[in-house]
Amino acid sequence: MRNLLKVILTWVVLPAVLLVSCQQDENQTLLNTKALSKSSELTTGLYRLAMNNTSVDNFIDHSSAFRIDFPYQAIVNGQSVGIASEADYQTVRDIFAASASDLDTLTLVFPLTVSRVDYTQQLIGSQQALDDFRDNTAAPLNPAIPCIAVQYPVVISVYDSNIQNAQNFTINNKPDLFGFVAGLSQGQLYQINYP
Repeated sequence: MRNLLKVILTWVVLPAVLLVSCQQDENQTLLNTKALSKSSELTTGLYRLAMNNTSVDNFIDHSSAFRIDFPYQAIVNGQSVGIASEADYQTVRDIFAASASDLDTLTLVFPLTVSRVDYTQQLIGSQQALDDFRDNTAAPLNPAIPCIAVQYPVVISVYDSNIQNAQNFTINNKPDLFGFVAGLSQGQLYQINYP
């Protein structure tokens, strides 16, 4: 009789108990404690890292709210200078430094295109239009972080808790990263996928 009781216990009661005890009737959402959100400190750093560095040409346009897009022309102390990259800024500085006794002047040749911190562009047709644009465009409160370079592409996994959807995004450059970070909503969590 004892053996029969063991057999019944082993083959009938034990599996029934295991089936009932393992069943759960509610869904659980497990949060990744390493996931980042719109309010994370790292998100703020990524935002500043991805911003268009609008302060690099301040000695030319006198504004941190925008930068002049390459290529463009300027008359520097009477000399025509083509500015096609940041390396050409040194040419302008060298012309300014050539004489300590002259009054340095720089006149931009219009039209030219400027880009804001968020990479949106504006065509400017005259010095007066540039002055008005400068007066009406606010500089960022926290400047861009230009001293860190990101190796693109970067893959970011995003989970949207509002619609319970997960996706991966491939970020190919700074404007893509800026758009991603600026577009994060409150219900989204993300993590950067490392190789």
